[in-house]
Amino acid sequence: MLAGLGNEDLLATVSVSGFAVYQCQNNGGNTAPGQNKVLVGPAVAPTFIDSSAIKNGNLTLVTSPAVLSAPETVTGAEAGCPNPNWTGVNPTLTVTDISLVIEQPPGTEIFNCSASNPAGLSGSVLLTC
Repeated sequence: MLAGLGNEDLLATVSVSGFAVYQCQNNGGNTAPGQNKVLVGPAVAPTFIDSSAIKNGNLTLVTSPAVLSAPETVTGAEAGCPNPNWTGVNPTLTVTDISLVIEQPPGTEIFNCSASNPAGLSGSVLLTC
């Protein structure tokens, strides 16, 4: 719930970044763990809210999800494979950064909230504004 808003349109933008760790696969189909974290993102999801949705300065905010994704495959060198001729496959994603920026009207930032952990975020995450 956001309170104290004006009677203007609102833009809420969620962004997420992180990394992927890949399995290394050789031409014979054998796999071994990759050693590198391959950076992915940011994935950005803007949500536009018309001023008519704001009632007495209050708004229950539901944003569009920012979905982090990674390429299905990367080079063996990118994945940290024991042999650069191998291919990085089966990415496992870890979210490290989340941000929520609220603008009212769009172009005028009123909140900038974020959470970050280089080792990864999980579960419910408290954003700091």
